[in-house]
Amino acid sequence: MHHEMHASFKDPEGPPLNYFVPHFGEDQDIKDSRVNLKVAEGIIGKTYELPVPAKDPPPVNYFVPHFGEDKDVTDAKNSIAASEKAQGHELKAKNDGDGSYSLVQLEEQNINKWILDRE
Repeated sequence: MHHEMHASFKDPEGPPLNYFVPHFGEDQDIKDSRVNLKVAEGIIGKTYELPVPAKDPPPVNYFVPHFGEDKDVTDAKNSIAASEKAQGHELKAKNDGDGSYSLVQLEEQNINKWILDRE
């Protein structure tokens, strides 16, 4: 196998630009979707109208009333507090540096003790 390696450390040429791309007409899937839409509109007796984009952007910096803490949040906090009290252990979350939090794991002997205590 007498092959010769031809390597170069020159920068490679960029991808081709401004080349011709043929247009073969509307795709069959699009044609079928248009037919299916007409059939569905006929069945329900309504014509689907595409939404017209708003001329003005949506409002920003408007007043949002605060009705207090959500009941689900309050319930979750109370549940965590009750569990911490029952287990005699405080749940601590540690920031891992990228804005996410992870739960601090119990030491192995504490986990084993917890398992043995449950048996």
